[in-house]
Amino acid sequence: MTTPFRIDLTGLSEDLAGRLARAYVDKIRPRSRTLRTHLGRLFDPHTGHRTFLSTPLIQGKFGYESTADDLAALGHRLLNPALVQALDAPGDYRFPADRKPYTHQLAAWRPSSRIGGERGVR
Repeated sequence: MTTPFRIDLTGLSEDLAGRLARAYVDKIRPRSRTLRTHLGRLFDPHTGHRTFLSTPLIQGKFGYESTADDLAALGHRLLNPALVQALDAPGDYRFPADRKPYTHQLAAWRPSSRIGGERGVR
């Protein structure tokens, strides 16, 4: 039986905060050794009271709900067909015409389609 892969986010967060604090103190280069020591202790994630990074927030990812229609069908009713064609063009950010957008995307497009004209999605 394999053990699930785990990431120690607390250790990672403290490591990043410590590196950032040291980099900041190195960047400003205070001449006073006392000030350097004080800043080092102040921003140390283990002993200090202040940090450059907040506590990490881990949020669960939930699946989105797809619409009933694909992008091509929406191109006849809601979206400008030229927009659908441009989104379907080959490239890194291609959005295929046969893909069904998510409901939150459709909800965002609806107000823009009511604007009409060249500036809206319609």
